[in-house]
Amino acid sequence: MEACRTRCTRRLLVYILTGLLVPFVPSPCQPPLLCPPAPTGNCIAMPLCCIKLGCASPPPSTRPLLKSTTGTQPASTTEDSRGKELVKTSMNGLILALNTMKEASSACPQLQLAVGTLLAVLEAYKKYSEASEAIETLLSRINSLTDILEKIPSKDSCPQALKERLDSLASKLKDAAEDAKRMKSKRRIIQCLNAADYAARIESWVKKLNEYINNFLQGFNSIDKTLAHDALRKALRPVIEALWHNGDSVHVQCHKNTRMEVLATLCSWLHPNHPRLAQLPAPVVPALSDRSILWIHALAGSGKSTIALTIADWWDKDELLGASFFCARDGNRSNVNCIFRTIAYRLANRFPAFREQLTKVLEKDPDLYSSTPTRQLEKLIVEPLQAVRADATSPDTFPPHVAVVIDALDECTDNNAVSTILKSLALYIGQLPPLKFIITSRLEQNIARGFLLQNIRDNTQDLALNEISNDLTRRDISLFLEWRLAAIRDHFHLSASWPAPGQIDNLVDLSEHLFIFAASAARYIADEAELDPDGRLTSLLNAGNAAAERRGTSTSPFPILDMLYIQVLENAARRLGDNPKARLNLVLGTIVLAEERLSPTALDALLDLPSGAVGLVLPVLSAILTFPNGDSDPTPIGIIHLSFPNFLVDPTRCTDQTFLVRPRIQHSHIAFRCLKLMQALKYNILEVTSEHDCELLSGSYDGTVNLWDVATGANLNTWEAHTGCVRSVAWSPDGTLAAFASDDETVRLWRVASPEKMVVLRHSLLVCHVIFSPDGDLLSGSWDETCKIWDTRSIDWDSETDIEPIRTLKHDSEVCTVAVSSDSRLIACGLYSGEIILWTKSDGQQVRSLPGRSEVISLTFYPSGLLAAAYEHSPITLWNVSTGARVKTASNERADAATFAPDGLHIAHATGHQLQIHLWPSEVKRNAPRTVSITGILKQVARGSTVEDRELRGDRQTNLQAVTISPTGKLILVVYGDELRIFEGSTGRCMRTINHSSGVYPCATWSPTGNLFACTGRDYAVHMWKADTGELSETFTGHWDDVTGVAFTPDEQHVLSASDDGTIRRGKIGQNGQRIPSDVLFQSDRDHIRAFAVSSDGRWILSAAYQRHSPPDTSNANLLVAPSRQPVADKYGKYYALRLHDATTGRVFWIEHLPSWITSVAFSEDCTRALAGTDEGEVFLYDLTQLIPPNNTSPRPSPPLAVPEHKLSGRVASAIQHISFSPDGRAVITNRLQPLLVHIPNRCSTPFFFYDEDWLCRASPGLDPRRLCWIPPSFRPHEASTDSFPSPGGSLLVLDDTSAS
Repeated sequence: MEACRTRCTRRLLVYILTGLLVPFVPSPCQPPLLCPPAPTGNCIAMPLCCIKLGCASPPPSTRPLLKSTTGTQPASTTEDSRGKELVKTSMNGLILALNTMKEASSACPQLQLAVGTLLAVLEAYKKYSEASEAIETLLSRINSLTDILEKIPSKDSCPQALKERLDSLASKLKDAAEDAKRMKSKRRIIQCLNAADYAARIESWVKKLNEYINNFLQGFNSIDKTLAHDALRKALRPVIEALWHNGDSVHVQCHKNTRMEVLATLCSWLHPNHPRLAQLPAPVVPALSDRSILWIHALAGSGKSTIALTIADWWDKDELLGASFFCARDGNRSNVNCIFRTIAYRLANRFPAFREQLTKVLEKDPDLYSSTPTRQLEKLIVEPLQAVRADATSPDTFPPHVAVVIDALDECTDNNAVSTILKSLALYIGQLPPLKFIITSRLEQNIARGFLLQNIRDNTQDLALNEISNDLTRRDISLFLEWRLAAIRDHFHLSASWPAPGQIDNLVDLSEHLFIFAASAARYIADEAELDPDGRLTSLLNAGNAAAERRGTSTSPFPILDMLYIQVLENAARRLGDNPKARLNLVLGTIVLAEERLSPTALDALLDLPSGAVGLVLPVLSAILTFPNGDSDPTPIGIIHLSFPNFLVDPTRCTDQTFLVRPRIQHSHIAFRCLKLMQALKYNILEVTSEHDCELLSGSYDGTVNLWDVATGANLNTWEAHTGCVRSVAWSPDGTLAAFASDDETVRLWRVASPEKMVVLRHSLLVCHVIFSPDGDLLSGSWDETCKIWDTRSIDWDSETDIEPIRTLKHDSEVCTVAVSSDSRLIACGLYSGEIILWTKSDGQQVRSLPGRSEVISLTFYPSGLLAAAYEHSPITLWNVSTGARVKTASNERADAATFAPDGLHIAHATGHQLQIHLWPSEVKRNAPRTVSITGILKQVARGSTVEDRELRGDRQTNLQAVTISPTGKLILVVYGDELRIFEGSTGRCMRTINHSSGVYPCATWSPTGNLFACTGRDYAVHMWKADTGELSETFTGHWDDVTGVAFTPDEQHVLSASDDGTIRRGKIGQNGQRIPSDVLFQSDRDHIRAFAVSSDGRWILSAAYQRHSPPDTSNANLLVAPSRQPVADKYGKYYALRLHDATTGRVFWIEHLPSWITSVAFSEDCTRALAGTDEGEVFLYDLTQLIPPNNTSPRPSPPLAVPEHKLSGRVASAIQHISFSPDGRAVITNRLQPLLVHIPNRCSTPFFFYDEDWLCRASPGLDPRRLCWIPPSFRPHEASTDSFPSPGGSLLVLDDTSAS
């Protein structure tokens, strides 16, 4: 009875689940319980009486299923019914999810096949299975597959490893799919009779599916990381060649058992309990592990990079290395803009939690890679790091010690007076833990100044390699030479007694503690071409000992190293013979001075030498150069150490005139050879013949296309090709094809040889532009936001089916114009939004985005790697494709059409019925993106016409009091008489309005981070607000007359202010009071302070004041130096003076009398120079190096008799209301239209030259400026530029014979 009941129940469930339309008669032994009463509530069940022939009414699959029901059914029957419906509902949801994923999986056919196979199996599974647990497990794994699919934007971007795994998964599912198809093909009566067997088989399939998918997902983890890393690489553009393990590096690690004390210091600094310390000797100096920066500095050749490479290797193995950047003077390894973005990329690879936060930042601003180093540090490193540290629940938080190694910072191109990298670190060093930075460099001035910045100095341990015990250095060099010469002995099969006793010690003596000498000497001795190690060692020692004896008479800082280099060159010249020897200097000069490293073949071509000529010279220079083995190897020639180029161009070191490289002559020769090569350029350089060179195509509004004879103007043919306006036409490079684009959403392709044949290429909206690439492919841009690439070589001209593009590039805005580079490698798509997207043509990968504000109407690639872009309502712009930076701009109020001449000089643009042709401006605009944007917004503010400030008219326009820009350039503070306004720097949008009565001549300023801003008021107080909220933070009181200057200290702990009441006051930030009395730093009852500046390190104050009736007292014992001139009163009885104060105490160290009203003052970034401008247009430059010590701990040098002063005065006596040093510290910027100075030496003790009012002038300490010559217009500095004179040679040669007069 029980067995019969079980069989009937199973068969009945099969009917219910499959909806089979077959008659059913219950067995006589069937109990009535199998026909339960109708359920109540939401419980899904089906009584037997509902099953009829030709009728089945199961509930909808989407109906909700509750976990509890009501009714009086027996427990077993209720649970069966509930379980069946649970299975059905779970299965329906799973199949719905799979169908959705299948529709979205077209980007990866392998995944689509896998999903389709799963659907086939699960459809069968749905009809027979009684288990829900397996369904839930499989559903979870299907969701994981969906997540994978969403990470693949297109078929082409699917990584090869993922394609292979998907192929493997599809292959494993194939058998199950075929079995499911066979089962579904059986007649329904057979399915009914074998239901139990089918259910068992499906259970087996599901078990295998779970196993297959689980294995796939486990193996996907590494692929998932690859996808994430690839996306980050595209977004950040890291310099892979700068990583410590890059195979192209010429650096090597420390030899075994050398530099151990130094390495112990580094390990102890990073982590006092570092596990390696147990195997290392005591540190060479006590390690300050609480400092975030360790600066290793020394002379060239001391082994800084070798130490950095070794410690990077160690810490990488210990999983303590977060990132590295090894600078070099070639390519992007010398670009300071690449350092922080490469570090961020490596940190993201190392720490998943950091990568997740960094990805969020890049989603908000994908163009951060092109921003300034300071902004890159803030957005790409500080913000993600802070987010990770704030998330205490993250399982992948940072360890307590993470090292970042920056090697050879001095080899980066950085013309700023203070290192850009160090200035950036100074702003955020307190927010960077657990990151700790090792920085190596030579003692370059801008780097040394950077380490004097307050925040850097307080967080840095200084490790000078040249101060390490000489005994330790000798020991390490001796160990290296013993090992290296032993290897040479074995290689050349020399006797065991070689080298002779004392020779290694002699070499160590000659090394002068420079590891580069030991390494270069070993390479010289082991020259494979010479095959005489003993002879080379002997000659080297003889020459070295002779040079050592002459050491006292040499002007070189490295006489023995210079001797080694001369020895190498003399030996090379001897072996080369007369003819190749003549080329030696030419080849070496080009190698050391060329901007990019070149291969031997490229160098042959550049210097117009016979093929292989450079390859004959290189082997004799193996001690100083690295080079490829054969001519076919494109590897560039490398220089083993930077000390060799420095030697070669310095006449005090390279005393043999035969080898001396004279940069001016060598650069001229290189430029000449470049010009000669360019002479080979010509129109149609491949000399492709075409009978259509003198024919012109034109499209018309009526849909016709006309062919014209250029010579005669005759119409050769007219095609009624389109039903809409023809917007663009193009010839193929060989002249055999023509293409037309139209508003009718099509591109028509016409073959010249068969005019009757034409193919149609389709878009979904109007087509704006067509262009042929040099390789023959056709590109079309459309308002459907795509650029399609068509293969014109494989078109079937007789086919009537639609032709598919070989690639479609999708955008976020309409594509208005397209351009292709001359090598067919890059595609530029100009969008209606103003953005330009650069793509690689071969694989359709996005390279970069160039911002814009109005529709792009024309694009042209220049062969020099530049892209010219014309916009409808924005300046015409020349972009650097490699860096994404603006190179030049040309004014453009409005243009309907534009084009660029192939010569790279001329621009033609049309507005209405007028056509204008003009030249690109000759000047190079620096920092164009920010300058153009901020300048335009400031002009709008002045006119009262910003984007969201149209109501500023009438009185408001004249009530504008002051404008100041935040340090980041994001915000602009505008002060009006009765309110403050904050504008967005990128758009000009007014973000916030604050009611504030500023009074007459208010002072406003930003804090160094831009988080706070301050402004004076009518109440003589200094008011401070929070920039993010506009909330008034604090008000500092105490002044009783107009406040004439306000400044934040660099640490943002205090606000300093100066006033007409003769006082300088200091307010403490963070007291949370509305009106807080400030402290008095300096007070003089008779003084009226009119100008005021604070040094960048916050240690010094420069004030300018006047007194009536009597000059300031200069008899104070605190003064370190007396004024250089006597006080002189003006016609109103006023005496004017300049003071240097200690910013902590207010104490005055120096006073200088001036003859007129001082209207502006400024410090240089490194605090060694000061400026003062007067109301008569004079500028005074002072050298403060003898007054200001480099840091708080070093002794003050002996004070000079007088502070060196340069006086500069212009022809027009207009007041200098604003004065400052240029960012690179080499020029002075004033409120005049043009920069005042062309060059400022670091010290003011020597004459220098400046440009003023079209004249070149000479300034000397203690003398009035003197005009030398009038400057022709073509040689004058350009407006808003601090460069010198833009002559064809890049400089102006001045022969000054006035020094004796």
